[in-house]
Amino acid sequence: MALNLSKYQKWIPLILLGLFILSSLIYVAVVFRPTVDITVNDGEVLHIKSRGEAEVKVYKELPFKASYSLTTGEAYEMDLRYLGFSYLSEKDLERLDTISTKSFWGKFKPFFDTSQNQLIAVYPQRVFWLVPLEESIKTYPHLLKQEPQTSHLVTDDNKTLSITEPINGYQVEESDFVETTYNIGRTGTFENIPLQSTAIVAEDESYLLAQYPNLVQALEIPMPDDFTLSQNIKTAFYRMQNIYIAAGETLDISELMGSLNAESGYRTSGDDASYGVGVEQIIDTIKEMAYQNMTVLSYKGEFINIGDPGDGLTQLTVENTTGQDMVFSLAIRNNTLSVVLASK
Repeated sequence: MALNLSKYQKWIPLILLGLFILSSLIYVAVVFRPTVDITVNDGEVLHIKSRGEAEVKVYKELPFKASYSLTTGEAYEMDLRYLGFSYLSEKDLERLDTISTKSFWGKFKPFFDTSQNQLIAVYPQRVFWLVPLEESIKTYPHLLKQEPQTSHLVTDDNKTLSITEPINGYQVEESDFVETTYNIGRTGTFENIPLQSTAIVAEDESYLLAQYPNLVQALEIPMPDDFTLSQNIKTAFYRMQNIYIAAGETLDISELMGSLNAESGYRTSGDDASYGVGVEQIIDTIKEMAYQNMTVLSYKGEFINIGDPGDGLTQLTVENTTGQDMVFSLAIRNNTLSVVLASK
């Protein structure tokens, strides 16, 4: 009896299509490794497998740090990527994010979407700002303003007291910084960029500090590598600097630091985190000195946080029961915060 295949012929295209789809899915799941082709400054074609690899290759070849020279004499350097600078557009980054995923569906799109095969050509003159500078600069206020440092008491290796010279601060207009920084992408110049600034004159307290020649105690705190913690410590430092406390006086150290919020210049590491994290290191250091030499009336520090964490990190009230006028003198030198306690 002859087998009649004619009635199955209409199913053949569907069967073949199903086999093709099945084999494609197996290939994508097991074999296929998506890549995006990138060239940097007309160099060789790079077959990139992830966003991280692309950024390493691109920023190894092209500049991304800008150095500014202020008219008041100061200079600083900034990684422009933190301000939204990029040689890759948002669309480029979306493509790279797609191939970076390890899931099956993350590989499915690059396999069937032919637009993923387009070459990304990166050039020094082809730059993008993923976030407007007017917005990103708010996260880095130190680029626009540096508070002045007054005179401070410091010690050397022999525990000898000396008084530092005051250091002026500076103020940069936001519009000038934004215009100058946008110009970097147009000119390709990243080094020694002139920036108009105004000096903020520091107060000289050397005459006052000279009245405290007797070293009582000195402690040092290494500045943290974390940017947010470091900036919070510096913000508190500029508000405190020299804390004079007369014999018999009671002083709330917390009030000197101000409110822990954005308006006071403190930072948060996330939407749900408290402002000012890091300043407890200053509070705890002063507390240790006060415990040994004065009287601590109230303290909530790193290990005793009650209620709002910000309040808990900064509550310290001390009374000078030594019978001598005292000063807590703070200084930042060589990436270290020092606290010197001296008496008249």
